[in-house]
Parts: sequence; structure tokens; C-alpha cells
Amino acid sequence: MLLALVVLAVLSALPWEWSFIDDGELLLLLQDNIDEYGLLGGVGATIAKAAWWDLAGWGLFRPAFWVYRGLFYLLPVGPAHALRVVFLALAVLGPVVAVRRNLPADHRLRFAVGAWAGLAVLANGALWYGIWFPSLQELSAAAFLGLGLAAGLRRPWLLVTCWTVAAWFKSPIAWTLVALAVVLLLRRGENGRRTRAAGWVAGALGGGTVLASMVAAQGGSYSEGYFSASPGTVAANATALAGAAGPALVIVLIGAFLLGTTIDAKHPLGRDPIPLALLLGGLGYSATLLPWRSGGYYPGPAVYLVTVAVILILGRFTEITAVRRRTGVALSVFATGVFLLSPVHNGAREMLNVAQLRDCLLTLPSDSVIGYDQPEGAIRLEQIVKFHDPAWNGIVARVGPGDPWGMHNYVPVHQFDYYIRTDQLDVDDDFKGEVVCKTPKSEVMMVGR
Repeated sequence: MLLALVVLAVLSALPWEWSFIDDGELLLLLQDNIDEYGLLGGVGATIAKAAWWDLAGWGLFRPAFWVYRGLFYLLPVGPAHALRVVFLALAVLGPVVAVRRNLPADHRLRFAVGAWAGLAVLANGALWYGIWFPSLQELSAAAFLGLGLAAGLRRPWLLVTCWTVAAWFKSPIAWTLVALAVVLLLRRGENGRRTRAAGWVAGALGGGTVLASMVAAQGGSYSEGYFSASPGTVAANATALAGAAGPALVIVLIGAFLLGTTIDAKHPLGRDPIPLALLLGGLGYSATLLPWRSGGYYPGPAVYLVTVAVILILGRFTEITAVRRRTGVALSVFATGVFLLSPVHNGAREMLNVAQLRDCLLTLPSDSVIGYDQPEGAIRLEQIVKFHDPAWNGIVARVGPGDPWGMHNYVPVHQFDYYIRTDQLDVDDDFKGEVVCKTPKSEVMMVGR
């Protein structure tokens, strides 16, 4: 326990900053509600408003995120990001506990198999976005999937509860609950009364979540804004989804070959219904993404579900030599490290970029008008700066892509005092001025007149 507290303290002390996805708005809205209604009333108002905006505007059903919005953003930025690291740890530990549950009492085999399972989950780079961008629900959902896996069918009510919370972060996970219900009820003779009852409840909660999500999505600006069933879109999303699953698949194959996994010929999916539920749920989640989006962080839960399902299906092992076992673990560690170089490096650069832009803008005159070519980044940067210094009255104005000097909101271009240049938008030489700040991803220029 002491070690865990020390790790959390160290994580909290790292130079974190809120991200350019949602955070600035969520922080200020919560603070405004607390100022108006007090702490408890402000949290309640934030949750109620989040539900209203999602259901009436965005077209999303995600009750767990509504509560998350009201509570998580009470935390300072350091502990908040430390909690996100804990979420990733829970997502990893769940499959490790599950795959070790039925192994023989050989501590060397249990360590090797547990390490292999954990590394396969860690190789899912889409989940890592959730550390750098705390508002993303994919990692939150994976954490509760992991908690449910740790509970297992020995605690069926805890399993169903955790997976329901996961589905109420990301509604396509509800297909996993539906699949669990079907598998448990079809195997009636192999399950006790308590487990069958949990199956009925899982089916009701999963089916209800699917139905609620479908109703909420009708006419939603977000739910329908990216939807396209065209063959080109589906093919592109399938390709992106396969690419996202690639690293985890490589780790699974390494372990399957070098750690001596076997499949029961009579029960190829195992006697445990959980792997089949995970597999069907992962396929259902993937199907949901195909006409929508499957790049970046979106495929995280789908890859997680399928990866863990395959790990558990392969959870039988033959006796192997120590050299082969160590080679399997070593290769899994090396491959995972290679796969994570890019997401971890990009995440660190993102944090430094936001923090250094924040510090730079706080040194500029408080009434400065700053142009920025990042669609969401402009308003989020302004909100983050004002969160740190409410007296800062400047404007971070968005420059629209495709029309480099045409403003979509705020102020005309000719009123810029400064411009934040990134690699994504070239700047006319006549518009450039002295560079006053540099970050890992951008530079702040005083506009030449």
C-alpha cells in the first residue's frame, strides 16, 4: 500500500497539463456550476447538464461519463492524470488475473503467462490516448472491463456491474453484456442459480443500453455526423481497425508460439463463458465502428475485447523449457516497447506542447489576440489559460483549415497580435514576425505588420 501511494505521488508530481480535447470546457463549466450552486449542487448540475446535452444534442447515451464529468474534474491536474494511469493499470491487471486463475501452481509459468497477457494489453496503443486526453471514455471503459475480468464468474454480480459501467462509458460494449447473457443462459446446466440470474440481468442491462443508445443517436450531431455506410468508408475503417489490432496480435502470437499454448479440442473456446462473451462483444463493437470511425483512440475497446478473448482461449499451456519461457517473455517485452515508442513519445510531446503554450501565453499582454490553426485546440488553449489565470482577457482565435487566413470565428486575421504556427499550416512570409516562444510542436510568432 505504501509503495502504491509513493507511485501515485510521483505520478501526480509529473508536469501534466489538461489537453486540447474537451478538458478546458469541462473544467470551466464545472467551476461555473460550483460558483453558482455550491459544491454538491454544482456537481449535480454538471451531471444533469451533461445528460441533457448528450441526449438532446450529441446523440450519445453514456451515463457513467456524465457522473465522471461531475467528479473527475474536481481533481487537480496531477492527481487526475495519475488516476488515468491507474485506469490503464486496471485494464491490464484484469486479464492478468483472469488468465492466471486456472494455471497450475508453478510460479515461473504464472509469471511468464501473466507478463505475456499484460504486455499484449499494453501494446494496444489506442488505450494510451486516454492518459494524455483524460476526457476520453475508451480507457475508462477498459478499466471497468478489467475490474470485471478480475471478479470473474466467482463474483457474477460484480462482473455484471463493472461491465455495465464500462458500457455506460462506451455504449457498444453493451454487446459484450448481451453476449455474456446469451452464453450463460445457454449453458444452463453448467451454471448455478446465482450465475443464471446474473445472466438475465446482464441481458436486460445490455439490451437496454443498446436500445437507449439507438434512440439517443437519432438526429444526434455527433452520433450521425461521422456516420457513413459507403463501401469506401467501411473499407477504410476496417483497414484502420486491423492496423490498430496489429501490435497486440503480434504479442499474442509470440506468446502462443513460445509459451506453449494449446486449445482444448473438445472445447476450443474453453469451458469458461467469458472468453466467448468478450470475443462476440469485440466483434459487435468492431461492427459498430466500421460505418463510423476507427482511427486514433476509437478502436481501443474493440481491440481490448478481442485481444483478451484470444488470450483466455489460449490459456492452456504445455510444459516448456526455461529458455523458451524466458525467450517468450523477453521478445514480448521488446516488441511491446517498440510498439509503444510512438504513442508514448507523441503523448509526452502533446503534454509539453500544451504546458509550454500555456506558460508562453501567460507571459504575453493579457489582452493579446492569438491565431491558432488547430480547430479544437484554439478554444481549449484559451480555456486552459483562463483556468490558470481568470484575469487573462486575451483571445485565442481559430484559423480555419483550407482557408489559411479566413477566420471562422472570433476576430479578423488582421487583428492578430501573435500567431501559433504548427507543421500543419504554412504561414505567408509577409505575415511572419519575431518568434517569442517555441514548444515541441509549435512556435509562437509576433505578427509582423
